[in-house]
Amino acid sequence: MTLKKYNFYDSDWFLGGNGDVEYDIRGEDFGKLLAICFRYSSCVAFCFRGFWQFQDVLGPFEIERPACVAEKDIPGGYVYFGPKPGEKQCSHTRFYRICPELYEVLLSISDSLFSWLYGRGHCKPEDPTFYREDGSVFFSSLIHEGECHLYLRDGEDASEILGIPGWEECTW
Repeated sequence: MTLKKYNFYDSDWFLGGNGDVEYDIRGEDFGKLLAICFRYSSCVAFCFRGFWQFQDVLGPFEIERPACVAEKDIPGGYVYFGPKPGEKQCSHTRFYRICPELYEVLLSISDSLFSWLYGRGHCKPEDPTFYREDGSVFFSSLIHEGECHLYLRDGEDASEILGIPGWEECTW
């Protein structure tokens, strides 16, 4: 089985530029990215700062952490973190089952990849990570750091989004 890794960054800094060109996946392209993630994944995880943040709309889709998902692959780790110095909130990770209704909910929360963060004027779940049925990571992100990673296996097609400026194939 061949695995190809693609990186997407929020600026050209990571691509040899000066950091003055910004990238994001927005609108229709963001919907395509989500659709691809939903096609190949069985669950998604988000890291939260606010304990009850978005639980009214995401709660119906919440699941326990699948046993096949390795703790090293979970955004922010799986345990609750106490508040950082100067912060009043803890962070924690929650998992959600992939289904058409969740797709619509995620699009109602945001239409932009790099707005999935708590800070910089945003108050959203952070660092979406999509997992295949076997627990392997399909898509991961560190939104505060401005980076995302797509891991494609043979037979998985993401050509609809890989033409968006900012993607680069990793040569490992």
